[in-house]
Amino acid sequence: MHRLTTRSRGGIDARNGSGWLSPSLVLGLLCPLTILSFVVAVALAVTSYPTAFDMRLQWISSLASAKRNPTGYFYMGAGLTTVAVLLIPLRRYLSGGPHASPIARSAGATLLLIGITALLLMGVETTVFPNYGRNRPIHRLLSLITLSSLTLGFVTLTVSRVRAMSGRRGPACLACAVLLAPALGTALTGLLLHFSPDAAGWAVSRPARHTAPFFHTLPFWEWAAVSGLFAGGYLSAWAVTPRRASLAAIATPRPAQDTAGGSPTPG
Repeated sequence: MHRLTTRSRGGIDARNGSGWLSPSLVLGLLCPLTILSFVVAVALAVTSYPTAFDMRLQWISSLASAKRNPTGYFYMGAGLTTVAVLLIPLRRYLSGGPHASPIARSAGATLLLIGITALLLMGVETTVFPNYGRNRPIHRLLSLITLSSLTLGFVTLTVSRVRAMSGRRGPACLACAVLLAPALGTALTGLLLHFSPDAAGWAVSRPARHTAPFFHTLPFWEWAAVSGLFAGGYLSAWAVTPRRASLAAIATPRPAQDTAGGSPTPG
């Protein structure tokens, strides 16, 4: 009993399923490190790209292509692998604690596991098998699985966890909006260009992308969806953290003996 109490005072409750993942660790270190890993990988890959990189024209996959980015593809592959590894404890944090529905909790955790696995395989595919095919169909499939599974997994766990809490509906709605809006825009743009490639104002060919508005190009929406995934993942972690704990996460953690009876537990 004393052992459990000590853990709770340190901001970690063994009963909530989050183990050692305290709010300060997740919000102050894990999430920022995940975003930073991706940003650094993109920056290095863009710097190594043989031509000027334009998000209206080039896909994210272009940065991970040994053919198009022969000196920088490895940076992107290593970054994707790092992000996948860092998402593993974040999945544990989101799936822990009380949930409104055991089914939603299980479904969300499974979706995140699928997305993380696909992302890890995509990183391995990029670094270990950079020239296995011309059109890289496996990479495209893994990209689709990663984006859709991670987005739906974050949304499902966020909604299920917040429904079992009180006073966190606003942050949860913000997280879901950031996750779903760009992903929905990507899906609708892809369907429009697939079934109606001659739609007025929408850029399909490379020359047309140079003059089209940025929101009329599918590569831009892919970038928006990926950016929304990282921002939404952080917001999801913030939304499922009790208000007092999320505020305390930005402060310097104090020793357990100095926080007796005070530090709340994550969700």
